[in-house]
Amino acid sequence: MIFSKLKMLTQKHKKNIYLIGIIVIVALSRILPHADNFTPVIAISIFSGAYFYNKVHATLVPLLSIFISDIYLNNIVYTHMLDSFTIFYKGVLWQYFAYIAIVYIGVIFLSTNKSFNRIIFSTIFSCLIFFIISNYGFWLNSGLYEKNFSGLLTCYISGIPFFQLTLLGTLFYGAFLFGGTRYINRKYNFMSHANT
Repeated sequence: MIFSKLKMLTQKHKKNIYLIGIIVIVALSRILPHADNFTPVIAISIFSGAYFYNKVHATLVPLLSIFISDIYLNNIVYTHMLDSFTIFYKGVLWQYFAYIAIVYIGVIFLSTNKSFNRIIFSTIFSCLIFFIISNYGFWLNSGLYEKNFSGLLTCYISGIPFFQLTLLGTLFYGAFLFGGTRYINRKYNFMSHANT
């Protein structure tokens, strides 16, 4: 009995270390040069919802990795766009709200069944949710669009080219996260034994 509990604890720690490690590694790719919106952020959020049993972990791990990389990007990479040290830029809370919603898309559609079709559906649906929420937030906060239906519609139309790269980036990083995890789990069989 003690050995089986110890084995389960070890499995749980292996799973935690793996999940957090792969998310941090993928999140670090945000600081490398890349095309606009071709990032791992949505894929990380879906993946966290799909694999973390504990929903607090599922939400906090991607948000913290995004937050830390945002601090670096805002204050090292995008200094020409911001006047001073920036933790949260205008409108970022809308994006974080979208990421939380996407974590729960992963929970709802993938926590018990990670089939290829469900992953593709969750990816497309998550990108649409992110597009709707983040562009709404941009419309509210940017001052670039009139605060009426026409301005909102113009904002969404202007965001369509970014949606394509968002979807491609999410598919690319999602394939790495879900495919890599499936491969690792087949080889070492530690994901199915422990709830995290």
